[in-house]
Amino acid sequence: ALELAGDKILTKKFLEKNDIPTPKLLGIIENFDDYRSFDWTNLPKSFVLKPAGGLEGKGIHIFFNQDKDGRWIRSDGSRADLETIKSHVSEILDGKYTSGGFTDKVFFEERVQIHKAFRYHTYKGAPDVRIWVFNNVPVMAYLRIPTKESEGKANMAKGAIAVGIDMATGRTTTATLGKSRGGRGYSVDLVPGTKLRLSGLRIPFWDKMLKSTIEIQKKSNLGFVAVDFLIDREKGPLVIELTARPGLSIQITNRDGVKWRMEKVSGLKVKSVDKGIILAKK
Repeated sequence: ALELAGDKILTKKFLEKNDIPTPKLLGIIENFDDYRSFDWTNLPKSFVLKPAGGLEGKGIHIFFNQDKDGRWIRSDGSRADLETIKSHVSEILDGKYTSGGFTDKVFFEERVQIHKAFRYHTYKGAPDVRIWVFNNVPVMAYLRIPTKESEGKANMAKGAIAVGIDMATGRTTTATLGKSRGGRGYSVDLVPGTKLRLSGLRIPFWDKMLKSTIEIQKKSNLGFVAVDFLIDREKGPLVIELTARPGLSIQITNRDGVKWRMEKVSGLKVKSVDKGIILAKK
């Protein structure tokens, strides 16, 4: 189960096998033999390139379009030609973004279109929602919003905004910007450079995502897991990642520790998904 959560390609295959919505897989490169035989001409104008085992969003590249010369365009307007992309893929395969320098794999997936609920609050990239589930009860959640500083990625280490979510209502609460000051980040009320409040946002498909987290925990055999969603404007919530070691930022952002919540539901017999959702909201 831990191996499943640590490898994004295994996660993707698990989700597809269990009919859990996830961004469409466009291609996989597992080694340098695959690299040499890969049909690079099939890459679309817009896509996301990811290492299978990368941490904290490292090595992920989001391409939004192509210019007239066929170069792919990143969120900051910089361009990448095919040789640049192939060089980046080679670095991933060599293990540049893994924790122990081990070799890695690469995959390409479709880029999710920003849901209208977030179009004024995010910088180019799509926000993601992370929900922690324990003993078939979702216990804590937050929304991560890309900024210009984070290069359109929902990555706090790069400067994204994290906003706590009230489990009962699915609305945002307190917010933190980035991971400075020893990893704690800065408390914020507004989207930087705007008058848009971060609290009170209604998360679309809230109950549907709570249901998915419980179903995923049951099927993955992970006793504790964080499930990351992107919400597509047409397809709704899509699962992008499972995390068995989700870190502290979600607790800091929610101004609350998760330990007491886990103790509250520990040992309960949660036989149905609906009961898990009711307990999460209570």
